[in-house]
Amino acid sequence: MASNGANVWFTGGLKSSAAINEVHKSADSGANWSQVTQTTPFPVRKNHFFAHYDSKLWIMGGSNDTVKLNDVYWSADTDAAVWGFSSYAPWSARENGSLLVYNS
Repeated sequence: MASNGANVWFTGGLKSSAAINEVHKSADSGANWSQVTQTTPFPVRKNHFFAHYDSKLWIMGGSNDTVKLNDVYWSADTDAAVWGFSSYAPWSARENGSLLVYNS
């Protein structure tokens, strides 16, 4: 999950035991959720890193149903419906880590 103070988002995860790339958003601290998009330019993934930093949402790494990933995507769109590819991270593909935004 990631938040900019006004909205909370989550993306990816599992649905019926398969990795997904949906994006969901809540404007009321998670009481109600709306699906922003069913698919995104980034591949399906689970166990990924997700944060809000520099007025953008960032998604990094994780794994799909077969391999670990090290790609990085971002969205500056307030609804998180439009995503851009940033790069492949300089670190090896990984999942189940932590991502911390400090003092932003």
